[in-house]
Amino acid sequence: MTLRAALIAAEVETFPGLAWEAAYFCCYLMVKQGGAPPKDLLDLIPDDFETVLDGRFIAKSNLTDGRL
Repeated sequence: MTLRAALIAAEVETFPGLAWEAAYFCCYLMVKQGGAPPKDLLDLIPDDFETVLDGRFIAKSNLTDGRL
């Protein structure tokens, strides 16, 4: 899968916010398609990370607890 091959981790040092957003969105898309978010991408995202999606705040925990 193309998303799994993305080089997001290589950009964390230079562009942390963008890398976290990219990792979150990749995980989000995988979960919405019925898959599980890959551990390596989840590990890139800080535990207290939140973003806005569909007009509401969502957190990293939403990826694993079924509240998408």
